[in-house]
Amino acid sequence: MSEELENQTTNQEQTDDPADNPGGEEKQLPQSQVNALIAKEAKKAQEKLLRQLGVPDISNAKDALEKYKSLQDEQKTELQRAQELADSATKEKDSLNTRIESLTAEIAAMKLGVSGENTADVVVLAKNYLSDDVDLEAAITKVVEKYPHFKEAKKVEEPEPGKPTFTKGTHQKGAPLTELDKWKDAFAPKK
Repeated sequence: MSEELENQTTNQEQTDDPADNPGGEEKQLPQSQVNALIAKEAKKAQEKLLRQLGVPDISNAKDALEKYKSLQDEQKTELQRAQELADSATKEKDSLNTRIESLTAEIAAMKLGVSGENTADVVVLAKNYLSDDVDLEAAITKVVEKYPHFKEAKKVEEPEPGKPTFTKGTHQKGAPLTELDKWKDAFAPKK
């Protein structure tokens, strides 16, 4: 395209130069010839570009470009799929590692005598004590020492038959009073 403009400007300069035209007349071309010259120059520039690219004609160049773009899109989507798979696998791995750490901590707490219902609480508190110097078992031990109520209560041994048992609390003979019996006793005439 730039060659066309240069050729046109040089042609105009040649025609505009009065020294070239001894008669002083300007040579004018009809618009159709000018358009034909421009089209011819554009076609030459296009063919030159295609030869440089190694493509025989414009339709082959368009086909090759479309194939290249579709190939890039396919490779991009495969890469994206592979990236999504890798991301999901990483997330799943992290989730499983977190679960393993949690279960390991709960087992360590149970080994130190923490009741089953309190293990999660003890583990959460023990995580605050973790450091480079303090491992998980030491942290759980600190928590249990600070909060002894997390330990399992000692089971009450059942008495052997024939031995007396002692209890604490209120003792009543017979069945416990119902709500109605309590009201009757409260409003009954005193003797």
